[in-house]
Amino acid sequence: RLLKSAGLAPEHQPEEELEDELEMRALVERGSRLVATALQASAPIQDRTQSELKSRAAWSVAASSLRSKGELLGVMAVATRQPRVFSQPEMEFVAAVAEHLAVALERAREHSREARTDHLTGLANRPEFERSMERAIAAAERHRRPLTLMLVDLDNLKDINDSYGHQAGDEAIRTVARGLHAAVRASDTCARVGGDEFALAMPEADLRQAYDVAERVRRALEAVNTGARIRVDFSLGLAAWEPGLDWSHMFRLADQRLYRDKKRHHSRERSAGRA
Repeated sequence: RLLKSAGLAPEHQPEEELEDELEMRALVERGSRLVATALQASAPIQDRTQSELKSRAAWSVAASSLRSKGELLGVMAVATRQPRVFSQPEMEFVAAVAEHLAVALERAREHSREARTDHLTGLANRPEFERSMERAIAAAERHRRPLTLMLVDLDNLKDINDSYGHQAGDEAIRTVARGLHAAVRASDTCARVGGDEFALAMPEADLRQAYDVAERVRRALEAVNTGARIRVDFSLGLAAWEPGLDWSHMFRLADQRLYRDKKRHHSRERSAGRA
């Protein structure tokens, strides 16, 4: 299964191989003693153990933890139904394969992260956010639970770029991302969906709860502005899911409300200028 997740094994297997895979899963996933020993050992371990499926004879197993950059990724196990003791060269080979597999898994995971995240902010990118919203809408439809979308727009990015350069503009974008990340709930999904636009999916949040989150976002963004060389101005728009609404409809509703918020800001600025 680890090999498949890294794209290193075929999706379809003969029936006999699938049966063997079920046996191995029973050994590795449920065989806590084997897994615990492999995780704690600094080198591959071997054991003679019985599958919990109870349908076959015991297995001779060699197992190794999979680690990359100090992080535990899983356990690799190889086995035979023949009673045997693995030789030292065989155990060294298991260790080498485990090392290469851990590197491959880490690279596959990095590629997956890069495909899902915005390179500048580390938040989800637009395609990943759209997938998240589609899942959230499907859950809201199935369970009739609330869901709210919030859009955040960096109003003065063009002015920042023109006055201070694009490096300052990038820092302003990261500032908004940090403010959002500090304010949102663990269950929310935050993304950069455009050059100066961010989106926040809030499952299980109705408009009242979403307004509370929006207020936290405002306070967090104002807090990062305190003492900053360049002030970041922003607008917010909210849209609650209703039966029949898809992601694009919710986005348009939130965008319309964001535009109204932006107009209010401009009106206040003009009034302050005249005063």
